[in-house]
Amino acid sequence: MPPEALLGFAASALHAPLRLESLPQPPAGYAEALASLSRRGVRLEGLFQDVAAALALCVSRGETALVERWLRQLLYTRVGTCAVWDAGIAQEFEAQLKDILQGVALPVVVSLAKILQDSRAHRVGLWRVVVDELRSRILGFGTLGAPCFDRDLLPQALDVVRRSPFRAATWPQGLAFAAAQCAGHSLETAPSVELARLLHAFHRLLAPPQFVSLVVRPHTRVLQARLADANQLGDLLPAVLHSLANGGGRSAAEARWPTWWRGVVIRPWAAQLRRLTALLLDAGPVRGGGRAAYLRSLRGFRLSDVGEQWILPVSRGLGLRAPPGRFVRTALRSLLRRRRRVDAASPWAQRALGFAAWSLRSSVDGRALSRSDGQLTFSVAKEVGLEEHAADLLSADVGFLDKTYRRHGDVERAVLLSILRDLGEHAGAEGRRHVTGNVDIFVDRVTCISCLGVLVQFRRLLPRVCVRVACALPPLLSRHLGYSRYFGVARASPRDTSLAPVSAFEWDP
Repeated sequence: MPPEALLGFAASALHAPLRLESLPQPPAGYAEALASLSRRGVRLEGLFQDVAAALALCVSRGETALVERWLRQLLYTRVGTCAVWDAGIAQEFEAQLKDILQGVALPVVVSLAKILQDSRAHRVGLWRVVVDELRSRILGFGTLGAPCFDRDLLPQALDVVRRSPFRAATWPQGLAFAAAQCAGHSLETAPSVELARLLHAFHRLLAPPQFVSLVVRPHTRVLQARLADANQLGDLLPAVLHSLANGGGRSAAEARWPTWWRGVVIRPWAAQLRRLTALLLDAGPVRGGGRAAYLRSLRGFRLSDVGEQWILPVSRGLGLRAPPGRFVRTALRSLLRRRRRVDAASPWAQRALGFAAWSLRSSVDGRALSRSDGQLTFSVAKEVGLEEHAADLLSADVGFLDKTYRRHGDVERAVLLSILRDLGEHAGAEGRRHVTGNVDIFVDRVTCISCLGVLVQFRRLLPRVCVRVACALPPLLSRHLGYSRYFGVARASPRDTSLAPVSAFEWDP
């Protein structure tokens, strides 16, 4: 049989599982077979259409877990510079969804959005289809003949859209305002965890004046009642206060706080920040109960960071000063150039990117021990040993509410680990006293509470080294950067989107 006929036969065989009445689990090696045929020049448009149609049928039946399993295999296999998913299936799936989503139950739409996001399968056009459907449900709330909108799902719906790197391109004008108008039921009746999630989504989507006017003032009675019962909120109190305090900003003049705001929100939040600062400064992993107690206490806040409104005063309270302006300008230019090369659909879009420079010397003989005039660093947990220097720089897997992330490979810790490797024997107890110099770090995300702890531990380890850290946010910058400057460029034809475990340079050349 000629090779062309064999390839055609192989392509026909891949249609078999798609013709069954119910889509089965993805056969082992299915995506690899698609990739192999594509590399050999076999035209697979019809097969891609059938795969997309089968996945769309699963969505219409509510079988989103099965869709997720197929997506995982299609995303973990490469064809050239992209995943098999992007070789034609994603575009066909987008076209299929346009025709079916209106008749799909809202819980399935929200579940699909979560799966697309968590599996890194969302693309600009595909995500716009999903968000437009959520938009029509929210804007049509209470309108005769409009699709039904379950207000109990509002926190989850807003949260998944809030976390998308395509938010600027797909979040329709007025949707956040419409969501705020129908949020009263959720704010009053939602469980504490969903209350925190909803407020967090609003504070990330709205500027402080809008947050106060659209979310706080119309629902003053409800919010005061929920905050008055601290026992009901339990360990979620820091997360709720975090969202309110960051949503309303740090200035009463800017957001026009209601009269009760300072006493009910700002002062309790300040108490939480003092408790966190004391934990990082006075307790730490080597005091007050040791490593396990420190990790448990830090995770107990159920926060990933203190928020962009409060990171500056907290950093100052920890003795972490801001880097000089010249370094900040150099770092910002380097970060922006690098982000222009990142595809917003790639795994690297959600990862923090930092720029660091340092110069350390021995105070005994003036010899240079470690130096870098500037280097870019992505947060990459896979490339950093979990226990490397864990006794000196202990990280905690923190995150907002129940969604935690591995923090041992975050930018700040990766930079400090690089310095400790350079120091070698000077990182020992005797040599530490004689190490002097400066370490400057600039990151395009808010420094997490785990990394704040790591920075404090590094200062304790090398007390004569000045550690300065800053985030790419106001007031250090005159304004917020565009959304693509934090997450990369949204391209019509995605590249470097495969989740296959290859090196950073291959993923994002």
